[in-house]
Amino acid sequence: MIRGILFLCVGNLCRSPMAEGLLRQCMPELNIASAGLQAKVGMPPEPHAVDVMHAHGVDISRHRSRPLNRSMLSTYDMVLVMDNRLKHEVLSRYPHLRGRVHVLAEDGIADPYQQSYDVFVDCYTRIATAVNAWQPRLRALAGAFARDVS
Repeated sequence: MIRGILFLCVGNLCRSPMAEGLLRQCMPELNIASAGLQAKVGMPPEPHAVDVMHAHGVDISRHRSRPLNRSMLSTYDMVLVMDNRLKHEVLSRYPHLRGRVHVLAEDGIADPYQQSYDVFVDCYTRIATAVNAWQPRLRALAGAFARDVS
């Protein structure tokens, strides 16, 4: 049984907060958070990320970025990263996490940082598709009911 899921991207400003917001909406009973490998502490999410998520009924405006640290790794049972490069980087830093780090979408989710609103819409669609695809496995691991995001 899993107690918590950590989403991980580079800056914790776009992809991981979007994924965190979506999964929180679907599985509020889980401990869900996000972080970044190179995140600065306390930065707000990218405005386009906030706007796209708001359009889908998810408020991430209060999110503040935070860098990955060792205490997070003991708190969360599963780490979902945005691409294979991040997975390899995490496992090179923390080899004991092998088996707990997974890529959210098989072909990765490109970083929309400082790009157009349309790029963020596409990013949202890819994240929502991936979150929905993960839900049966997460539901089984958590023993919880979840509903699809749209």
